[in-house]
Amino acid sequence: MGVAEQGFVSSECEQSIAGIVVARIRFWNENRRPDIANAAASNAAVRSFVAAWDFTKKGPTVYCGIRVDAGGFNRCSEFEAAICAAPKAVAVVLMQTVMIPMIGTDTAWRDAARRLMSAQIKPEDVIWDFNGQTPQLFEDIEVLTAPRRPVKVSKEFVELANVVVWHKDPQRFARLYALFWRLKDTPSLMSDSTDADLAKLRQMEKAVRRCQHKMKAFVRFRDLRAAGPRRSFGSWFEPTHHTMEPTAQFFARRFSDMDWLIVTPSVTAKFTDAKLSLHPGDEKPELPEDGAEVLWGTYFCNIFNPARVKISAITSEMPKKYWKNMPETQFIPGLIVDVENKVRKMQEVALTLPPKRVKEIQAHLIESDQPSSKRI
Repeated sequence: MGVAEQGFVSSECEQSIAGIVVARIRFWNENRRPDIANAAASNAAVRSFVAAWDFTKKGPTVYCGIRVDAGGFNRCSEFEAAICAAPKAVAVVLMQTVMIPMIGTDTAWRDAARRLMSAQIKPEDVIWDFNGQTPQLFEDIEVLTAPRRPVKVSKEFVELANVVVWHKDPQRFARLYALFWRLKDTPSLMSDSTDADLAKLRQMEKAVRRCQHKMKAFVRFRDLRAAGPRRSFGSWFEPTHHTMEPTAQFFARRFSDMDWLIVTPSVTAKFTDAKLSLHPGDEKPELPEDGAEVLWGTYFCNIFNPARVKISAITSEMPKKYWKNMPETQFIPGLIVDVENKVRKMQEVALTLPPKRVKEIQAHLIESDQPSSKRI
């Protein structure tokens, strides 16, 4: 990780286009204070590389949202010359880019975190690129070597990371690695309930687990009527987080006697001949009509109890965003209309005479309540 102590990048680059230069740049004026207004626009070469310029204040410096990949700075002579030719003082800190794939996210993050920690690379010097969503200035990305010695961390943190990596927050990998870095000096941090960073990750963990629970409850299969000895079913689901992969094993165990397909926007899970495989996500497929949905709707309507209706509880446990892919939810609006009258009618037709068995029990209770006479 190298540092160049000269050069300057202009604030006018905010309007430039084409690619993201991945480099963190701090700059200041002669008084060692943040200097944005007087930034000189001196290099067209810089503008041709910069696309997302985002000023954020941190301490006595100002950071620009552009960074240069570790190992790639010297390979871009035009950009290097543009930085070094500018009139103001600036520090360019080379960054380490880590690629995290959509499938196998948990394993990839754990491996990368161990390598980064072994190389003593600070959290602020790491760019986490999930599924190639961050454009790179350089085609070649430096690959960190495997750690020579095992990198130890608490089991509790590993369990937390294995869940949080499936959250949709783009900063999840950075948050986890930042906590991992802090645990190096403060091993007891995982038990600190007042730590803000840990609390945020706990919230994310809870959100992922809730999303997995909803997926298990709300996936609805349709019969694909495929030829062969095994039944075949398909489903479309839109989870809030990236929970298809960590939840796939549940469906493999639950529906092991049939072939099935669950398509989500990010990952598709296939279970064929008792073998589970994961593939890139896709758009909603055209699934055939399934007559079983009519029977399921009839059953749902008949077990519906208007006396137990609580709209807030229904929408809390079954959020409306899932309703469009659940056949039974089309009946809910009609079932909850005029609930009070439906409950009153249920009371009117209820049995008024107790069954014979109840009378016998009541008579037995009366007899047992009579005081027994004792001779003194």
